[in-house]
Amino acid sequence: MKIAKTRIVFDRHNKATKKVAAPIYIEVSYDRVRNFYNTGIKVCSHQFKNGRVINCGQMAEYQDRINNMLCTIENYINERIKAKETFSLDSLKVFMDNSKKNKEESFIDYVAKRIDDRTDITASTKKSHGKIVSSLIEYGKINSFKSLTKANISDYYEWLLGREITKMGRDGIEYKTKMSVQTIASYMKLLRTYIHDAMLREIIDHDPSAGIRVKRCNYEQSRWLTTEEMKKIEEAELSSGSLVRVRDLFVFSCYCGLAFSDLMDFNPEKLENDGEHTLLYGKRIKTGQEYIVLILPKAQKILEKYGYKLPHYSNQQYNHRLKKVAEEAGIEKNLSSHWGRITFGFMALNKGVRIEVVSKAMGHATISETQRTYSRILKKTVVKEMCMLK
Repeated sequence: MKIAKTRIVFDRHNKATKKVAAPIYIEVSYDRVRNFYNTGIKVCSHQFKNGRVINCGQMAEYQDRINNMLCTIENYINERIKAKETFSLDSLKVFMDNSKKNKEESFIDYVAKRIDDRTDITASTKKSHGKIVSSLIEYGKINSFKSLTKANISDYYEWLLGREITKMGRDGIEYKTKMSVQTIASYMKLLRTYIHDAMLREIIDHDPSAGIRVKRCNYEQSRWLTTEEMKKIEEAELSSGSLVRVRDLFVFSCYCGLAFSDLMDFNPEKLENDGEHTLLYGKRIKTGQEYIVLILPKAQKILEKYGYKLPHYSNQQYNHRLKKVAEEAGIEKNLSSHWGRITFGFMALNKGVRIEVVSKAMGHATISETQRTYSRILKKTVVKEMCMLK
């Protein structure tokens, strides 16, 4: 049985020098005939040895691209063997030409379709993912897969850093401000999600965003409340009943760890009493992960206040009122709905609750997810525990 063979070939025409670059090919030989597929990578004579790129700042990226192309070809050959189909160099050429043609197709259309087709995320998450499509359209330089280059992605990141968005101030007046570091990081994370999705479907053979470093915000400074700040929120004399209701919802979230969507999804049927404690069971709206949390006395008091029917608000209304609550409570932080959930995690860990218990209470898929989110708070636990050695 004849079997196609592959190998990496550099400088087919012996033109490479220390200053002149030559291309790298994948050679496929079958039945005494050879075809060559250009990897699109050129290096100089001292930058290639024993089938690998060396002495080059982008050697890891280049090697990945070469290996991915080689793997694509070998997978095609192996699939023909498994299916007991006749292999030919012509059929391989058609396959590779189609793969190349796919790269000319719209990356933006691909992302939009993948978001729409996904069944593993909720409608609200799909809407959130849609922001990557609108931002790429606005940016304008990344349209086709061919334009999905490291240079363009790096420029896109710089563009996001300077991008202005419209927000509503506490006085009800709209104003323009630059996007937060956290928001920009979420855009870049989404972009990489759909780049990796395209790689899994063999539309592209490497990650052009690899090596681009993205700044991330300091959650410890900006996304949770201290015990003293919580006390101010709870004891504040607020100017309206609407602010009181929003404050109560926020406090309930702080003592139960619920995200806003799960807070609005609360109903008393999710409660269970074992004779001594009241527990709240449910599945997170965003991820479908199960959570279980003990209803603490302050949360119980809020449930009783509203007859176990918590007030409902839109996310925009809720966040707008939360900022007024913070202002009237004398807290100079840009409070928003997610702060309650993060505050719950920090409080629990500070009180010595084991991280695996916090993970289950918050409905995280894995303990490592909890560790990533709350890694900064753990340093306080280290100091506390290590002091015992004295």
